[in-house]
Amino acid sequence: MEAYKQRMIDEYNQLKERCVRIENFLKAYKEKQVPDFELSCPLELLQSQYHAMRSYLKILETRAKFERIDLIEKEKIYTVEIPVGDGFFQTLCQSGTGNLCLNDHKYLSLKKLREHNSYVPGGLTEKKIKNSTVAWAWQFAKEVEDD
Repeated sequence: MEAYKQRMIDEYNQLKERCVRIENFLKAYKEKQVPDFELSCPLELLQSQYHAMRSYLKILETRAKFERIDLIEKEKIYTVEIPVGDGFFQTLCQSGTGNLCLNDHKYLSLKKLREHNSYVPGGLTEKKIKNSTVAWAWQFAKEVEDD
C-alpha cells in the first residue's frame, strides 16, 4: 500500500476515535454525568469543534471513495479449537443474550467446529473473545484464512 494511503487511513481512524470521545463527553456533560467538572472554554466552542471534526471525517470518507481507499479495516476472524482429550475439541458459541460461552458439544471434526464458529454473528473477533467471560479461550484462537 502506498504510504499516503496508510497515512490517510491512520488519520481517519484517529479522528474517528476522537470524535467518539468528544461526542461522549458532550453527551455526559449535557446530562450532568460529569461530576465536579468545570469547562475551561464555552460549551459552544466544544460543540463547534465536534461539528468541524465530523465534517472533516465526511471529507476524508468522500476522498477515500474517489481514491478507492478502504478506510474501514476489517477485523480478523478467528476459530477457537479447545482440545478436551481423546481427539475431541470444544469451541465457543454465542448465547441468546449475545455473550460468548463454551459450547457444550464436543467436536471430533475440526471442519464442523470451524463451520459452527462461523455462525457467531460478526465472527469470533479478538475483541469479542478477549472482552468475554471466556477470555481464557483466546490462547486457543487461530486466525481464519481468507478464501
